[in-house]
Amino acid sequence: MACAPSRIERFNDRLEEYNQALRWATPPRIKSCVSVPKRDSLLPDLSAQLEEENVVDFSVTDVKLDKKTKRAFATVNYTFYRNDTQAVKDRIERLSWEYGGTPEAWYLVARDIVRIK
Repeated sequence: MACAPSRIERFNDRLEEYNQALRWATPPRIKSCVSVPKRDSLLPDLSAQLEEENVVDFSVTDVKLDKKTKRAFATVNYTFYRNDTQAVKDRIERLSWEYGGTPEAWYLVARDIVRIK
């Protein structure tokens, strides 16, 4: 009998799913990663971002998991180019996730841009 994936494994898979959805600009996949109560506040900015820029690479630089509160935090560096100028830039974001919901999974609840260079 196979063991179910651990919560951290599920978090890593979900974070990869979200980042790939940004990379390939697939709004339905992005939406499925965002907490239902937070969709109205997060999705408009994400949709505008997808129209204005293309992510060409990303790297997860830090992950913290709080098992007691079922929250996780990831710092991700995105390399992207703006569609209007073709200028390549880097953006560091801090993503906040919570475990729960229906179906039970990790969901994005906040994203903060730390720096754009």
